[in-house]
Amino acid sequence: MSFAPKSKIVSQSKISSQRLAKSKLSTLSPAVPIWLRWLITSQRYTSAIAFILISATLSSYAAIVYSQQQWNREYQKLQSLQRKERELTTDEEQRKNQLAEIAETKTQGLIPPKPENNLFLEAAPQRPATKNPNTSINSASNSRSNPAPLGY
Repeated sequence: MSFAPKSKIVSQSKISSQRLAKSKLSTLSPAVPIWLRWLITSQRYTSAIAFILISATLSSYAAIVYSQQQWNREYQKLQSLQRKERELTTDEEQRKNQLAEIAETKTQGLIPPKPENNLFLEAAPQRPATKNPNTSINSASNSRSNPAPLGY
């Protein structure tokens, strides 16, 4: 009588059957021609490569279709905005024309511009420059060397 647990007996029998199967394969291997082994191996590799290539092709096709749909949507938005811009420009020009027609009528009381109606203003007197104690010599030299405007 054996005192070993059943799980060990079952696992040992599985291991022995696996070893037997491996030994059968190794004994059958020499019977398989080399060219057939090469074909089986190449079939495995080419199947994997074909799967990868098909996946890449389908994903790139999906990306192209998606980008075309996005481009089409954005192009339609652009066309709509351009159409609205043309409509606004037309409306603006029509209003300018209406204002010009109203201004030309004598009943509005508008006077056409004449040189004698121009107003000329005299320049303000020059004020003396004040020195700011917070400005340093470096900033003054930088402002002279850089003739760009300070801002708009």
